[in-house]
Amino acid sequence: KWKAAEYTASIDAALVLKDRILPGYKWGISEGGIKSGTHPDGKTAYVDGFRAHVTERSPLRPMPVIADARTAPLAIILALLLNEVRLTWFNQL
Repeated sequence: KWKAAEYTASIDAALVLKDRILPGYKWGISEGGIKSGTHPDGKTAYVDGFRAHVTERSPLRPMPVIADARTAPLAIILALLLNEVRLTWFNQL
């Protein structure tokens, strides 16, 4: 049973989920401005947030999957989901 509130409220819980879904993958997180849309004048709008990445451990140096969100746990979870989408897409080729 998925307990979304636990995973989305804690970095530690999000990393436990990462280890279940992507054991052995590297990860990282940074804090800063993330894009949130555009202002009426066309300029990019930013809000405080987090950028997470997950990367397969490989000597081939694969590209990381990167995701932005307002909280660190959500950024980690989004990176996990985007990685799953990427793997599903590659497996369909």
